[in-house]
Amino acid sequence: MYKAYKYRIYPTDDQKASLAKAFGCCRWYGNLALNLCQETYLKTGKGLSRGYIQGL
Repeated sequence: MYKAYKYRIYPTDDQKASLAKAFGCCRWYGNLALNLCQETYLKTGKGLSRGYIQGL
């Protein structure tokens, strides 16, 4: 049996700004990694390993 918990948070304005910055950085890095994987695959026909991407 699986259990799940849901939490609702009510961040302050300063916390909202910090969360927006953090999520923006995550989105930017994810897009960078995706683009690098796609370009590498088109050039070489091989994908990148997870370790390589995490080492960027």
